[in-house]
Amino acid sequence: MPLVVLGESGGEDDDIVEFENDWLALSLVEAALQAGHGDNWFHAQGVAKSVALHLELDFDGTVVTLAQITALAKNAVSAIGYKDIARRLHLAAPPMRISLDDVARDAGQSYELRFFDILRTRLQQAAANRRVEIHNVRDGILRLGRSRKWSARCKRMLAEIVGFVQGATQSLSLPNIQIQMQR
Repeated sequence: MPLVVLGESGGEDDDIVEFENDWLALSLVEAALQAGHGDNWFHAQGVAKSVALHLELDFDGTVVTLAQITALAKNAVSAIGYKDIARRLHLAAPPMRISLDDVARDAGQSYELRFFDILRTRLQQAAANRRVEIHNVRDGILRLGRSRKWSARCKRMLAEIVGFVQGATQSLSLPNIQIQMQR
């Protein structure tokens, strides 16, 4: 499976990520919604899997651009009779993922002091993306709090982190960014 190059130039400064069906399927659902087909277009996963299968079996390169993936998806959508969706399909960069467990690990022994600096830096790096997924939340909080079990202190830390993320997105002028926190 080729990797996805996110930049326009395909140069060495561009970010490279793994292809994910869910990211493409979400873009297809957004296009279907814009075309008036509702927010649960049942072909989205099938088209995404079809594009992934093509990339895995028939694509010769080691990297693929967003434009190439968009063209493949538009062709697949048009082939099954949804040209209105194909016209509205625009792929943005996939969501950036931030692991709170990795942030806590990277903070080392300074824990909370360094933790929030690292988290702010990673949110700044996400500025180019529409969506950010913060995952491994539970593990990160347990590591940060040096706990083995979820406790009232962990709940307070979670509330503090959520407040920090909300405040950081406003202070960093990221008003359109969508943050999803996953355990």
